[in-house]
Amino acid sequence: GEAAQQPPNDEESALQEHSKEQGLPNAKPLQNPALHLHKSSDDMKLHFLKNTQVTCNDGTNAGFYLRENKGSKRWMIFLEGGWCCYNKETCDSRYKNIPRLMSSLDWPQTRKESGILSAQVEENPHWWNANTVLIPYCSSDVWSGTSSKPAKGKETAEFAFMGSLIVREVIKELVAKGIKQAKVVMLAGTSAGGMGVLLNIDKVSSLLEQLGSEAQVRGLVDSGWFL
Repeated sequence: GEAAQQPPNDEESALQEHSKEQGLPNAKPLQNPALHLHKSSDDMKLHFLKNTQVTCNDGTNAGFYLRENKGSKRWMIFLEGGWCCYNKETCDSRYKNIPRLMSSLDWPQTRKESGILSAQVEENPHWWNANTVLIPYCSSDVWSGTSSKPAKGKETAEFAFMGSLIVREVIKELVAKGIKQAKVVMLAGTSAGGMGVLLNIDKVSSLLEQLGSEAQVRGLVDSGWFL
């Protein structure tokens, strides 16, 4: 026979109340996979963009990390920070010293993040169960660029700067994951990623509208206002 169900504990009660507040379906005590599995489902999985024309600085594929929650109509899309480069000297130095900010060659297959990207309700009470997207910063242009890598032989511009196009392509590829049905899309970022929110939020809102979404698009800028 089946084991007797235990009465909901304090944590389950809190989760049930949270579900009601967020308008989530079926706000039952979470005694099944969600509560126990979510400790092992923190990882976000790497997806490279299908459009290989939109790249990191060095021409490698751009992409995003995703942790899905198919029961949620809320999306957190986070733009990673990491300053920028602005001429051959600064970009060459950046490529030598911090290559992950200009290339996807050494990106891990999964990433586990904290704070507002955490899947732990104790750490991230408002967004722990949202569909969570981290877009790694590899364009060095505060998410503003639309310039592809030039043909070989042009020494003045060896790198692509396609940050704004990367954001656009990620949104388009998330359609297959259900973002068109979203009620709320939060575009967030820190430092250069915060500036990326300021520069791209209207474009993201317009694109979602063009795609047929009625989502409310919000912005969260952390330390992004710098000159």
